Amino acid sequence: MNKITNPVTGRKVSVYGKTGRQIVNNYLNEQQEGGDVTAHMGSRASRRTHRLTREIQESSGRILGDDSSVEVVAAAAHEHDQMGLAVRPNVSSIALDIIKPVAHNLRERARGTRAERDEGIKKNDLMGPVYPVILDSAKLAEVLQSNTINKTKDQITFLSGEGSPSNGEQNAYEEALRFGDGSGLMDYPNLKLLFRGVLYDFMMRDGKIVFQIEKSPNVHSRCQTRGSRRLDGVIRFTKSKQGKIVLNKVELERQTCWPKKLASTHPVAKVSL
Repeated sequence: MNKITNPVTGRKVSVYGKTGRQIVNNYLNEQQEGGDVTAHMGSRASRRTHRLTREIQESSGRILGDDSSVEVVAAAAHEHDQMGLAVRPNVSSIALDIIKPVAHNLRERARGTRAERDEGIKKNDLMGPVYPVILDSAKLAEVLQSNTINKTKDQITFLSGEGSPSNGEQNAYEEALRFGDGSGLMDYPNLKLLFRGVLYDFMMRDGKIVFQIEKSPNVHSRCQTRGSRRLDGVIRFTKSKQGKIVLNKVELERQTCWPKKLASTHPVAKVSL
């Protein structure tokens, strides 16, 4: 075989090229270390492994706390779940067409068992469509980090604590691929957008990453634009031919009502893409 699949983009690359050699080397190194065998492409290692550290959480709370007009809760639940599943207020939602190529390359492969052979499945065929258990919130944040190019000149990164889509949503994902048109949204608990040092839940679909800040009901100012007291932020993105997500433009409702950019020397600013 002269080609190998890049597990982040889903594209075939030559094993003799720079990217192909990096995938093979990462696989061999991580096999020896007993770690995750998914190759990580794109951003520097120091920027793709960040998690919701105490420093980031405290910085986010402090920035919001300095503005008496802002609630500590930086974003609202999306509540798109139509299946009556457990309420999870701290979630971010991602369109299935973004998740699908990632999930495809993280699926388990057939081991060549008798039962699989009887079903006409050859050894090393991808199983499914089955939602890969490995694709939890932290793993998706890692893939987004390593597969995103930031052209906005703003402070943006993807972070996550522990969390996984519910079993019901995983089943719904599989049904959407088998019987539906493969569209819809999926919730990832504790997956966050770090924007200017503040953590937000977000919704990612149709070329837009939408996030919100909630203004305090106890403060009346020009930043109060509607009954919900939420201001929308939007990051517009496109997909490159290489399978990268390219962040192109930041649009903020009432720009002066949002946290200002952190100084470049701030430790939280250094995690930005």
